[in-house]
Amino acid sequence: MIRYSVSPSPLLVSFVLLVLLRSLTTFGQVQYDERRSPEEIMATYSSFEEAVLKMSRAEWSVVSKWDGFDTERHLTFLHEHRDSFEDERARLKEVRVKKLTSSEDCQCWVEPDETYFTMVPPPGIAGLGPNEIAWAVDGTSVGGASWNVDAASAPLDISLDDSWSFDLYGASYNEFFVNTKGQISFGTTVLDWTPTGFPAAEYNQIAGYWQDTDMSTTGEIKWKRTADAIYVNYINVGYWYNNSDLTNSFQIIITHPESGILPDGANAQVCYLDMNWAHGDVGGSGACCGDYPGVTGADGASTNPNPDLSPHVQFGRFNLLDDTYNGPYGDNESQWDGINWLDYKFFNINTADNNSNLNPVPTANLGCDTVRICLGQEYNLDVEFLGPEPGQIVNLEVTQDVGGNEIIGGTTVTGVATASYEGVFVGSEPGISNLTMTAVDEEGAQTLLDIVIEVLDVVPPSIEVVTADGGDDFGICAGAELGVVASSEGGQEPVVDWSWNLNANFWDENTADIPFGGTFVVTGETASGCVVKETFQVFQTPFYLPTLSGTSVTVCPGDSAVISVLPDEGEVFVEYEWVGDWNGGGG
Repeated sequence: MIRYSVSPSPLLVSFVLLVLLRSLTTFGQVQYDERRSPEEIMATYSSFEEAVLKMSRAEWSVVSKWDGFDTERHLTFLHEHRDSFEDERARLKEVRVKKLTSSEDCQCWVEPDETYFTMVPPPGIAGLGPNEIAWAVDGTSVGGASWNVDAASAPLDISLDDSWSFDLYGASYNEFFVNTKGQISFGTTVLDWTPTGFPAAEYNQIAGYWQDTDMSTTGEIKWKRTADAIYVNYINVGYWYNNSDLTNSFQIIITHPESGILPDGANAQVCYLDMNWAHGDVGGSGACCGDYPGVTGADGASTNPNPDLSPHVQFGRFNLLDDTYNGPYGDNESQWDGINWLDYKFFNINTADNNSNLNPVPTANLGCDTVRICLGQEYNLDVEFLGPEPGQIVNLEVTQDVGGNEIIGGTTVTGVATASYEGVFVGSEPGISNLTMTAVDEEGAQTLLDIVIEVLDVVPPSIEVVTADGGDDFGICAGAELGVVASSEGGQEPVVDWSWNLNANFWDENTADIPFGGTFVVTGETASGCVVKETFQVFQTPFYLPTLSGTSVTVCPGDSAVISVLPDEGEVFVEYEWVGDWNGGGG
């Protein structure tokens, strides 16, 4: 394993040039030797707290070994700093819930509740909060940064009653580790911030997104254990070095094939919400385009680089800030993948099977359950099937029994590394329609995707959204709320059940009070199960409603008074409206 750590630019202090010399450790890890003393490093920052947040890994490697470093102050500040972002986390949760309810895909994400544990730095003066578990190992022991950046848990029991263990390519594990770098591991922790492609990587792991995460601000890692599964959620995690302008949210589930939690005997799943950054600042910049593309999938500790001989699954090497996809393997810029391609996808994995030839992997989640639509409604059938092994050809056959319904497009691409199907199903005739997609690779590994669509014999209504006063002006000022009302229009059945992609505090049945701008979706369901949606936008100005002050002025008939508006410093008004009789109380 080769790692590079970042060091600050050489500093000229009192005409003495302080240099950083590179050395190679006995573990083959490239690092930088910081020749300044801990006191000199700390003196370059304006405060202790700034140093904690902004020290490079090279600086941490020196300061963490200093007897004079105030560890208790360090840990107390980390908890206080984390707590200062609670309001922002609450806002991001509202955004997350909104995106979940507006997504047309099958829902793989399980939103953490109060039963989940939260991983945090070791306690400072105040101790740990409810359901908090402290990280056990930080990265300073291997040349990394401290808690919230490079850290791992103590070994955690997979099953409290030993009723099941997790099988990973021929090995069975009763414990697992949660790591800040985007994966759970078995047998050992992972503090490596420079991802290696599978199967050459040297860890036993399920990688949701192995990259250089940084949780100094909004990011959280939560997990819970049930009788048959482990759920680990990486929520709004940023990227090194102390960046949270872009965040990623993803989830890992491990279970046993007999649990029935995942389909088709799978024992692991990686699930993605909104993925926005691809690469940390070590070797990269601007959240992308670095030397160590991010990795997703599952791999054992064997470092045999031959994908044909070492069981694993890899879904991509992500290094771009778009939705480009070039297949699961990519060693150069022309083969890199875009992080947005992962948005709202999930992949089921079977690591209990030691077969090195893996089944083709579908990239869309069409066969989760019976799809129900009503007359005239559409359902998107676009899907790709990846050959997980490099260069492997996938053949795709699609059979259909759709009766009097129609599939627009219906294009199959087969005999290539990534087979695909594109089409839109249009419900024209009541009844059950079936589509079967069979993807087979050159070695005979097969994936079967059965899609069942039920067209209900109901003409659905539509939804109309207006403001609370019946208007169509969806603009608000910052700090204000917009009341909106949804109504069921036409169709054979009215909407009887309503939901909005908002926190439940902001809506009730078919009405909502929207406190911020954005794209919103109101969903209605009829008694027969027809689901209809209406998407609308609320535009929000960054300016707040002005605060007015003054005294009432009484004038007699024939007299006049001069009233002026005096903006506060920083306020710029572009339009004024005078009301002659406001709510019957005068002008």
